[in-house]
Amino acid sequence: GLVTTDAEGRIVTFSRSAQRIFGYAAAEVEGTQLDRICRLPGPESALTRATAPSDASPLAVMADRSPFETVGHGAGGASIPIDVAVTALPDDGASFIFVIRDISERKGAEAREAKTRTRLVDAVECSPGGFALFDAENRLVLGNAQYRDFLAAAGDAMAPGADLRSIVLAHAAAEGLSADRSQQSLKFWTGDDGGEDLQLPDGRWLSAGHRKTTDGGTVVVATDITVAREREREISQARQAAEHASAAKSEFLAMISHELRTPLNAVIGFSEMMAQKVFGDLGSPHYEEYVDDIKTSGEHLLSLINSIIDLNKIDSGSMELNEQEFAFEPILKKCLVLQKPVIERKSLQLSVDLGPDQPLLMVDQALLSKAISNVVSNAVKFTPESGSIAIAVARGSDGEFDLRVSDTGIGMDAAGLSKAMEPFQQIDSALSREYEGIGLGLPLAKAAVELHGGALLLDSEPGVGTTVTIRLPASRLSAPAPMAAA
Repeated sequence: GLVTTDAEGRIVTFSRSAQRIFGYAAAEVEGTQLDRICRLPGPESALTRATAPSDASPLAVMADRSPFETVGHGAGGASIPIDVAVTALPDDGASFIFVIRDISERKGAEAREAKTRTRLVDAVECSPGGFALFDAENRLVLGNAQYRDFLAAAGDAMAPGADLRSIVLAHAAAEGLSADRSQQSLKFWTGDDGGEDLQLPDGRWLSAGHRKTTDGGTVVVATDITVAREREREISQARQAAEHASAAKSEFLAMISHELRTPLNAVIGFSEMMAQKVFGDLGSPHYEEYVDDIKTSGEHLLSLINSIIDLNKIDSGSMELNEQEFAFEPILKKCLVLQKPVIERKSLQLSVDLGPDQPLLMVDQALLSKAISNVVSNAVKFTPESGSIAIAVARGSDGEFDLRVSDTGIGMDAAGLSKAMEPFQQIDSALSREYEGIGLGLPLAKAAVELHGGALLLDSEPGVGTTVTIRLPASRLSAPAPMAAA
C-alpha cells in the first residue's frame, strides 16, 4: 500500500492497496493523522506536537529508521502486522511517502516456527537422557540440561556455539586422560556414526552415541547407565560366587564319594564272602539273613552315591561319553530284569512293544542304561498293586528314537511335574516316607539323555498315570538290528 503525508503527518493520498490492507476508504482517512492507521515508533508518534524549526521532523526521524515493523490499525479495530518504509519526497522534503506491506502471513509462519521450536526444546529438556545438536561446522546448537550436567566438568566449553572439539578435549582433560587417549576420543566423536560407554569423573557411567544428520550436523545422545552397570557388576559377582560354590560342591562330592565308596566296597565285598561262606558256616541262620541285608543296603547306598557323582559330573560338564554302537533290546532287558522282583510282588501288568525292527544306538551304554532304569524304576515304584506299565518304541516325525514308558500310577499335576525334574525333590513330602529314593531318578535321566543330544518329556495327570518319553535324535541311530522272538 502507498500512503503519502505532508510534513505534519496528515494523510494526503491513500492507495487502493492501502485500502485493502486497512479496510478503510480513502475518504475516511485522508486529512487525518498517520497514527490513525498505524502505531508509530518512539515518542515521535505524537506528530501533532509543536516542533521547533531547528528540530528534525518526526517523519524525517522515521525515514532515518526506515524500514521498520509495526502494527497497523485496521477498520473495526483489527491489528495488522505491517512493514513500513518511509522516504521523503524529493521536491521540497516536506512530504513523505510510506510503502506499507502486510506481513501477517510471514508473522504467522514465524509464530508457528517459534512454537514448534519451543515444543522441540521442551521435549529435549524433558528427555531423561542427554541430548545435543551440533551444526555442520561442529558448533553446539542445542544441548539440554541433562547433557550439560553430564559434561559439567567441561566448564565453559559447553557454552552455546562451542566447538565439539573443544568440548571433547575439555572433558578428556577433566577425566585425566592421556594425550593419546584424548586424541582417540576426539577422533571417535568427530568421525562417523558410533557409540561407546564413558565414565564421568564423578564415577557415573554413560552410554553415548552420535549420528550424522542429513545437513552434515551431529546429534549426540547420552544415557546414564550407572544403575545398569552396577546391576551387571552385582550379577557378575553373584555368578562368580555361584561358580565358586558349584566348584566347591563338585570338589566336596568328589572327595566324599571317594571316602564313602572305599569302605562301602569293603562292606559289600566282605558281605559277599560271608554270604558265600568262603571260610565256613556263620553259625546262626540269622547271621546269613543279616549278611544279605548288609550287602543289599551297601549296594543301595553305593548306587545312590554313584548317581550323585554322575549328576554332578554332568552338571559340571566333566562327564565324557563312552560312545559305542549297541542294540537297544538288551539294554531294556537288563533294566527289566532288575525290576522283575518288584513287578511280580506288586502283580503289575507289563507290556513291551519294540516294533518290527530296532536300530543300533550310538550311545554311552552305561549312562543310557541308568537313565532307562531310573524311568522304569519310577514307573514300577509309583504304580499301585495290580496296575499296568506299557513300554513302547516309536519313531518321531524327524526320525527320532522315542522310548515311551507309561504307567497307571499316582500321576502328577503341573507343579509336581516341575518339581520332579529338580534334584533331591519329591512331589509330596508324604511320598518321601512312603516311597524310597532321594529324588535323583528323573533329573539324572534327563541330564543323561540331554548329554546325548536328546530330550526327556513328561506327561502326567494325578490319579491317571504318567508317560515318560526318552527321545534320542536321529543322528544317534544306525542300521536296524534283528528282532528276537517276542
